[in-house]
Amino acid sequence: MPLLPALISLLAILSAPAAPPPKQTEVENRRPKIFLEADRDQDGFIGKEEWLAAGRREIGFVAIDKDKDGRISLEELVEFVRNSNRRTRT
Repeated sequence: MPLLPALISLLAILSAPAAPPPKQTEVENRRPKIFLEADRDQDGFIGKEEWLAAGRREIGFVAIDKDKDGRISLEELVEFVRNSNRRTRT
């Protein structure tokens, strides 16, 4: 009966453990690349001009620049993303 082997295979697939979500550190390790791509002058910060040149909106820049020094640090970006992830999970 060819149906039985197919059902057994399907059951094995469905009962296999799901892949765990990426660990927080794995997600954070991808952020520096995103940051470095936006930081065109490679000064360790994303300036407002760089932010806008990347096609981002000014309101986002203002929200992320917590210390209001006119530039986004990696720490500010990571904190913003973490807080955004918390808000979407709750």
